Amino acid sequence: MSDAQKGQRPGRGERGWGLSQALPGERSQVEIAVVEADVLARATLSAFVDDLGYPVAAHPDLADLKAALAMGRATPHVVVTEFSPDDRAAMATLRSLHEARPWVPVVATTTGHVRLPAAQAVALGVHAYVTRPVALSELELLLHRMAEQVVLDPWRDEMTGLHNRRGFVALAEQHLRFAARARRPLSYMGARLEARDP
Repeated sequence: MSDAQKGQRPGRGERGWGLSQALPGERSQVEIAVVEADVLARATLSAFVDDLGYPVAAHPDLADLKAALAMGRATPHVVVTEFSPDDRAAMATLRSLHEARPWVPVVATTTGHVRLPAAQAVALGVHAYVTRPVALSELELLLHRMAEQVVLDPWRDEMTGLHNRRGFVALAEQHLRFAARARRPLSYMGARLEARDP
């Protein structure tokens, strides 16, 4: 790496692990909504998410996100929001957002080690917590995992939860690439079975 390259910021999607290696080009399909009242924190988190290669929509509060959803200006696949169980209005808005879009996971950024009882967290759609100040590497890993789930979900059979052929082949190719990088021998074999009516 040259001295000129050392001072440059990484390009979109160059940092991190997970989705960038497993499903190249899929990040642009996963929109992340960042909800943060503090202007500087909102700008920082939004820039970070954008640097990871995800489309990002920034909102000052959950009510603004709810309005954007109602008007069709936002279609988030993952929501990252500041969170305080003492803010009853925000909790009610988060509950209504989850009822309207139960498939959208929420990452709650909290002060201290604030955690909800599991049943309440599920009712609000909270899938993970990140303690403030936000460790960006921890947030990055969570976003990659959730985005990977968003991308892979259509590759699963709704009834069985098993990967369909497209999903199986994509995952097999991913494991073959990982094995090649690690210089480990690996091969896979698949058989297609079709049940036909007599």
